Amino acid sequence: MKKLNILGFFLLVSAFENSAHAWEKILTCDGGSAVVDVNTSERRNVQLVIRDQHVVNYLRPTGAFNTNNNGEIIVSGWQSQGIFQPRDFHGFSNSFTSAHDKTIYVWRDGAGLKIKVEASGTRVGTCGGQCEDPTSSSCEGRCNETYKYEVANWIFRYCI
Repeated sequence: MKKLNILGFFLLVSAFENSAHAWEKILTCDGGSAVVDVNTSERRNVQLVIRDQHVVNYLRPTGAFNTNNNGEIIVSGWQSQGIFQPRDFHGFSNSFTSAHDKTIYVWRDGAGLKIKVEASGTRVGTCGGQCEDPTSSSCEGRCNETYKYEVANWIFRYCI
């Protein structure tokens, strides 16, 4: 009887763990090239799964993505409102630090969906009129200016 109770407990815990990580498809884009999934345990937690190998091969060299064992790119994010039906999905962004900080933006674009990868960099230059040593006859001041630029984007034209 004790073995049966332990087995029952294990099955209950396993079922709970599986349901805690269940994803529900909320949108399918361009005939399955990409899907948007929502976490059924936390409906603000969302992911874009890119399956089309042409899109994967285009986006992967940006350095913003890894692929899973199926060759898919999975971009995870968070939306402020819960997602219960397709019209509830508006978009999300996901930032991470690398050689150049990159941010991934995913949002609805008409009947479709757009993904954009943006990076940031720093320019170093002299500051006009600012001096590190005001008693000096020349300005040695340095300025660091942060800027952003688009690395890549992709549009999925139709999502249902």
